[in-house]
Amino acid sequence: MDITDKANPKLLWQINGGSGSFTKLGQTWSAPVKTRINVGGTLTDVLIFAGGYDPNQDTLNNGDSVYTVDTQGNAIYIVNARTGGLIWSASNATGHTATLAKMRYSMPSSVRVIDIQKDASGALVSDSEHLADQFFVGDMGGQVWRFYINNGQSGANLITPAGTSNDGVFASIGGTSAAAARRFYHEPDVALLNVKGTPALSINIGSGYRGHPLNQVIQDRFYAFRTSVLVKPAATTSEGTLTESSLYNATENLVQGTDATAKQAAADAFASTSGGWYIALKASGEKVLSRALTAGGQLYFNTYEPNSANALCKASVGRNRSYGVRLLDATPVSVPVGGSGTYSDRYTNSNSEGISGDPQLYCTGNDCYVLPDPSIDPKKIPMPPLGKTYWIDTNNP
Repeated sequence: MDITDKANPKLLWQINGGSGSFTKLGQTWSAPVKTRINVGGTLTDVLIFAGGYDPNQDTLNNGDSVYTVDTQGNAIYIVNARTGGLIWSASNATGHTATLAKMRYSMPSSVRVIDIQKDASGALVSDSEHLADQFFVGDMGGQVWRFYINNGQSGANLITPAGTSNDGVFASIGGTSAAAARRFYHEPDVALLNVKGTPALSINIGSGYRGHPLNQVIQDRFYAFRTSVLVKPAATTSEGTLTESSLYNATENLVQGTDATAKQAAADAFASTSGGWYIALKASGEKVLSRALTAGGQLYFNTYEPNSANALCKASVGRNRSYGVRLLDATPVSVPVGGSGTYSDRYTNSNSEGISGDPQLYCTGNDCYVLPDPSIDPKKIPMPPLGKTYWIDTNNP
């Protein structure tokens, strides 16, 4: 829309799915991300968006398959924000700029776009033009995708997929059993953190079957995938793909346990794992149905737990939990560093009915707070020391 004259808005362009260059475009659940890139030497305002949702996913355990391979929604597009013209696209079918065999599942969420570079000295910087450099997105097959933007290039050279041999898959946690059929409906949260003096990216996302929120078969998780690869590596380098075996299982919070031997063993196991951590959600059918939020080194996310399957004569309102953990090691923010805490110290039960939305960040004066859920008091966020900032979230410029 052209809203230069707010009293007389005009339609600039529209894209129709199911035909032409947008055959793979499904139900558009998410908002496109407005950002800027350099296309062949021209600074260009663009929209980046995933292919959307395939209603085929509404069918629970379709046939004998754990996952449903989709015919729409399994694509990513970059278009000119002013004209709607297609600049780049990817899917598992021919007819796209990039053909990626593993892009078999629809992507209903927004992409997460970031701006991060290294200067000649190796320091992390954001360029003066604030161009987008990378983007991430999850899919219905339990995969997280990563792409690098090669500003100044065009066509097939504009985007480089990450993953193993540039297949685009940054992480894959789906399994072959019904219990492991985890899906990502929501946009990843991406944060920069310091691990023993070394910067790393943490890509944070929870799984949950939003199409069937009462499902109690799938054992869902919350993941904080971690990588020391901050910018596009050399062409000869393959990043690989993170799996659950690459991550530390932080579920029981043993690093804050009371048994000294188990605590040390947990600390050693965590220290030897470079791929991040995950928490297995313990309540029956508990799942993540909203986006996570990182602020001040603290990570917040909400979960939904359906009513017991035995309560068939009552409406299934279910209940929500709001989790707050440290991004570094998944320990509860409610327990001091070095203290003793358990799994249940991570969350607060919410009085909100239905399914909670996203945690929200707001600032007033010099203080910032996270509102995890409308029924839970805001949490004050520790502010970092003043200094040079290298991080820009281009989703919210």
